[in-house]
Amino acid sequence: MKPVRTALGVVLLLGGLYVVVGEHLSGTSADATINARTTVLRAPVEGRVEFAVHTIGSLVPAGEIVASISDDRFDNARLIDLERARASLETDAKRIAEQIGAVTEARAILRAHAENYQAGRIQQIESRVAEAQAAKASAEARVREAESAFKRTSQLNDRGLQTNITLDRAIADYDVAKQDVERTRQQFNFLTTELASARDGVFIGDSYNDAPYSIQRIREFDLRLAELKAEADHVDLRLKQSAEQISAERVRVNRLTRADLSVDKPSIIWNFHSSNGE
Repeated sequence: MKPVRTALGVVLLLGGLYVVVGEHLSGTSADATINARTTVLRAPVEGRVEFAVHTIGSLVPAGEIVASISDDRFDNARLIDLERARASLETDAKRIAEQIGAVTEARAILRAHAENYQAGRIQQIESRVAEAQAAKASAEARVREAESAFKRTSQLNDRGLQTNITLDRAIADYDVAKQDVERTRQQFNFLTTELASARDGVFIGDSYNDAPYSIQRIREFDLRLAELKAEADHVDLRLKQSAEQISAERVRVNRLTRADLSVDKPSIIWNFHSSNGE
C-alpha cells in the first residue's frame, strides 16, 4: 500500500504544480480575469468603422492600424463656400489680366500713332523754321538796301539834289525794313522753341493743345493700367489668403471626417465592441 500512497502523492503534487504554474503562464485565470495590461481603442469621431483586423487573438504590431472610421455625411458647407469664393477670385484675376492685356495693346497702338504724329509735326516745324530763317535773311538784306538808300538820299538832300519828300520816303522804308527784320527774328525764335518742345513731346501753338489726342489717351491708359495692376495685386493677396483658409479648413474636415485607430505597443486582440461596417 505504501508505494500506492507514494505514487498518489506524486500525482497530486504534479497536479498542484501544473495548476499553479498554468495560472501564472496563461493569459487568463480560471475565473476569466485578465492578467495583462489592456487598451481600449475608442472612436474620436462619428462615422462608419472598417476593421483591418478581424480575428480575436490576432497579434498586432506597434503602430499598425486596427480600424478606420469615416463620416461621409459630415457638414462641409464652410469648405464649399471657401472654394466657391476662391473660384470667384480666380475669375476676377483672369478678367483683370485680360483687361490689362487689352489696355496694353491699345496703348501700344496709340503710342505708334503718337510717334508718327510727333515725327510729322517735327518735320513740319523744321520746314517752317527753314522758311522763317530764309525770311529773316531776306529782311536783313532789305534792311541793308534800305539803309544804303537812306544814306544816299540823305547826302543828296544835304546838297539840295533830293527833296525832303524823297528823304522821308527813304527813312520810312528803312524803318519798315528794320521792323520786318525784328518780326522775322521773333518768328524764327518762336519756331525754334516750338521745334525743341516738339522733340520733347510737347506741342505748342495757337490752335491746338499741348499734346495730341493719342498722347492724352495714352495718359488715360497709363492711369487705368495702374488701377488694374493695383486691383490685380489685391486679388492675388486675397487668393493667397483664400488658399490658406481652404488648407486649414481641409485639415479640420479631414480630422473630423476620418480617423485611424492604431496601437502604440505590440498587442493581442482581446475583443470587439462593434462590428465591421457599423
